[in-house]
Amino acid sequence: MVEALKALRPGDPDRVGPYRIVGRLGSGGMGSVFLGRSRGGRTVAVKVVRPDLAEDPQFRRRFVREVTAIRRVNGAFTAGVVDADPAAASPWLATVYVPGMALSDAVAAHGPWPPGPVLTLASGLAEALGAIHAAGVVHRDLKPSNILLAHDGPRVIDFGISVVGDASALTQTGMMVGTPGFMSPEQLTGDPISPASDVFSLGAVLAYAATGAGPFGTGAPHALHYRTVHETPRLDRLPPELGPLVDHCLAKEPGRRPTVTALLHHLSGTGEYAAPAPARGWLPEPLARTVELHAVQEPPPTPLTRRRALFGLAGVSAAAGIGYGAWRLTRTDGSDPDDASSAPQQSPTVPRRPGAERWRSAVATGDGRDDADGALAVANGMVYFPGRKGLYAVSAANGTERWTHTTSATDGTLVPTPAVTADTVCVVVGDILRALDADTGERRWATSELNVADAGPSAAGDTVSFLGSSGTSTVLYAVSTATEKIQLETSADLEYAESARMADGTVYTSSGGALYAYDPATGQRKWRHLTPAVRLSDVAVSGDTVYVTVFGENGTSLAAVSTNGTEKWLATPEDGGSFRGPPVVADDTVYVCGGTTLYALHTKTGAPKWRTPFTTALHPTPSAENGTVCVAADTTLHALHADTGKKKWTYPADEPLRTGPLLSGPAAYVTGASGTLYAITA
Repeated sequence: MVEALKALRPGDPDRVGPYRIVGRLGSGGMGSVFLGRSRGGRTVAVKVVRPDLAEDPQFRRRFVREVTAIRRVNGAFTAGVVDADPAAASPWLATVYVPGMALSDAVAAHGPWPPGPVLTLASGLAEALGAIHAAGVVHRDLKPSNILLAHDGPRVIDFGISVVGDASALTQTGMMVGTPGFMSPEQLTGDPISPASDVFSLGAVLAYAATGAGPFGTGAPHALHYRTVHETPRLDRLPPELGPLVDHCLAKEPGRRPTVTALLHHLSGTGEYAAPAPARGWLPEPLARTVELHAVQEPPPTPLTRRRALFGLAGVSAAAGIGYGAWRLTRTDGSDPDDASSAPQQSPTVPRRPGAERWRSAVATGDGRDDADGALAVANGMVYFPGRKGLYAVSAANGTERWTHTTSATDGTLVPTPAVTADTVCVVVGDILRALDADTGERRWATSELNVADAGPSAAGDTVSFLGSSGTSTVLYAVSTATEKIQLETSADLEYAESARMADGTVYTSSGGALYAYDPATGQRKWRHLTPAVRLSDVAVSGDTVYVTVFGENGTSLAAVSTNGTEKWLATPEDGGSFRGPPVVADDTVYVCGGTTLYALHTKTGAPKWRTPFTTALHPTPSAENGTVCVAADTTLHALHADTGKKKWTYPADEPLRTGPLLSGPAAYVTGASGTLYAITA
């Protein structure tokens, strides 16, 4: 049934922050959830952290970071955070109250759903996960009881569990995050957690909605865990309309699952998994009548997007205060969300046509970036990009300035390649590495006496790697961003090293024609691989393979090297041209730019897939994601179909483009010579 309001127990609070507590909604691993009312009568769900966790300083620090991250979640199908106090004696957060029925209760009461409603459910959940991931958060516990059903679509709740890049965030306090049967294999094996983990859980949820049971059966947790990691899911009861979609989501390897953006494309009106438009709302009967019977009448939400219209809005919204909550979450300038006069002026709609400009940011214009070919980074709901005067951070949603870290002439030149973790941005200024708070830009710490080289740092997890020098020797470092502790310091055989890259717990660097792999945890060299090269490019790592461009005396080639150091293949340009830039890998394709040609090769064999020539020189670094590959040429951003190399769309800028593009979620980002940052609908 609809989540019942229970009486308060002895010891339960009668007030949390500004909210009067009127009943108990439930409890979970982090604490108890109550129904609260503000002085103005608004209802919210208030989660209060349990006492033993509240007394754990490590948990409190992480809770503060995670509340900061999830405040940025703003999606039509999420119950957003509207208030929080991580520093209270009993830390708490308040979310939009959704008086809906949990999917688990709905299936138990009314049985499995037909394919059409399941596909519509999938579309809403995919959009919710897109909003969650855009804020730098991985849900890690998407399950039927965390999905509430309302007339205008599902709502995902309890999405503040783990910040991307810090997969162990709450497990270090002794908690097991996740639910047997709906957890991804990587959650159980201790491998890195990414948004792909939520896609796996989504597949399990869809199987449950369609059949009444999870894809790995029932039983003791250890049995479900074993089946999840080692056995194929049980999908024989799924209708043919759902089988391929669920099977794709439940791939054991994260890289083989569809991204959320790809899912939304497949579930759209023209996609292969598109659901027919519902005639009278999206919920199957008689479930729709049950939800309607128990719906709480609240003020209607703000104007709807086309996607939300899919869910058949008739009458009022069942999600209490979703319009107000979404507005409050988008305000980052410190102004009063109830004061309309202080609202930033933005376009009422974001262009959805591929190739259309979403927004442009001029915060770095005038920096004179003519010789500063930097790199962009998107994380934590922000775009980080370099200018001659410093590093800038703007909102990925609308381009508004979040912070600027300026440098002066006495500081030295900023190396235009930032390295970003879940909570830290690292930049090289002069010969100093600075670690900045990712949310505020405030300096956390800086290296001293390491003589950092003029090369971009690289980060993974909470470790940043970079090159430095000691006397006449080049030194490879790996440093913890949390503790500033040097984890790796070696100068062996690295006289000509030009870059260092972190990936999957390994630091890769090259010197001359040799590729090296180091373990930052032990400081030991894992292996060395010799190539026929004078020098090597930055590496790209995907699965069990390292890809690197080889610049030799007799031409260029692309090498694929196993992560154990053995060569898999070596490929040269099929047209006799030259590879000029570092490789980029997406799905089963590795991309590399030549002078005026973009090449695509098969990752497993190195065989040519396609090549596309252009009339002007290409920026050396392309970007690929979700079936699209982008490359910058002079004043134009080009998007190609990843499987064919055919033109998808183009965006003509007003100036020469100076950074390689970066595809991330719904947009492609690129900067111009003036310092303008462009966001283009991908």
